[in-house]
Amino acid sequence: MFPFAFLARPCFFRLLWCLFLLPSLGLLAQVGLDRPLDQRLLTLGFALLALDQGRMAALDLRQIDQVKEALTPAPEVLGRFHLLIWSAVIWELIGFYAGLFSLGWGILIVLSSQVWFNAWAPIRLEPEQSPLIQARPWLEKLGVLAADLLGCGLILLWIWQIAPLTIVLGLWSVALLYGAVKLWRGRFQILHNTNPSPRLPPDTVEPDSGE
Repeated sequence: MFPFAFLARPCFFRLLWCLFLLPSLGLLAQVGLDRPLDQRLLTLGFALLALDQGRMAALDLRQIDQVKEALTPAPEVLGRFHLLIWSAVIWELIGFYAGLFSLGWGILIVLSSQVWFNAWAPIRLEPEQSPLIQARPWLEKLGVLAADLLGCGLILLWIWQIAPLTIVLGLWSVALLYGAVKLWRGRFQILHNTNPSPRLPPDTVEPDSGE
């Protein structure tokens, strides 16, 4: 039996997003407090990150549900990936709620959850493409891990109050660049899916080319 399959139902998607929404609202309420500019900017960014991560968590679980329905029986790697996503989601939630009381350490917890997930996620899901389950190239993983570790390092510098405003402005610049790239990739994916390639047999898993 697919582990925690009942957690992939629509009601749980909405509940999950609400669990991310609550700390986001609490953080937004703190933005207006009389605090240094760098702390307010960082609080705002963290609140927006909570909303985005809630959306991504629900999306990942929906994709698992779609792939699980397409592949019968579901491959073992999909079950492990499901557990990995849930471990990262719980880790993130701890960080977002901790951020209500200690902003820097809350952000560090969330970023460490990203390091955990990206270090151990062996696959990515593409429900609209073929194969449905694709191996993650090591070069891609290393690039994402490097960005996550850089973020952790910058947040530690902010916690130690080393050029705090410069660090926060740098983090905002990186976040905006990341959002722009993500939007561009999303639009490219929509255009690509308008002319999909022939679907391979559903049990096909793309091997890791290492590129």
